[in-house]
Amino acid sequence: MNSRRLIGVGGCHIVPLVNPASVSNATVTSDAVSLRDWDHLTILLHFGTMTTSLDCDLTIYGDTAASATHNTALATINFRKMTTSDTWGAITTVTDSKLDIAAGGDITISSNQLVAIEIDAAEILALSTTYDLRFVYFTIDAGGAYAYILGAQAILSRGTRMSDIPATVIA
Repeated sequence: MNSRRLIGVGGCHIVPLVNPASVSNATVTSDAVSLRDWDHLTILLHFGTMTTSLDCDLTIYGDTAASATHNTALATINFRKMTTSDTWGAITTVTDSKLDIAAGGDITISSNQLVAIEIDAAEILALSTTYDLRFVYFTIDAGGAYAYILGAQAILSRGTRMSDIPATVIA
């Protein structure tokens, strides 16, 4: 598993999920992050230079562990895109378990844009009455012949037991 340490900022923890890298015709799977001591997770996706417009799907999963043993897709995804260099757009909700990133899809992405995905821990816990789904990760399917740069960070907030926060949340 990953041994990267988190950075604490004002009661939040920031964790890299995908180190910035060039992606070419491949599915991206992020690291899993634990929501055990947190009520909210914001996933920041930074799309860098692209050779063509994307046409792919992003899926968020809840799981019992980082090993994808009981992975269950989150049915509702709340997201927003940075519309200018310092202004976020309104939160939009998608209810089909996949965020369609494409022209004419749920969101259109061009080079050098940020997307934020907002997730409450209760949304992940509600995915299963059988399993305790505390881990979250995402995938972006290959979707076609595309090349782009992607980096992703998790911002964990609203800690439930701030004095007991572990040194790492990466599984």
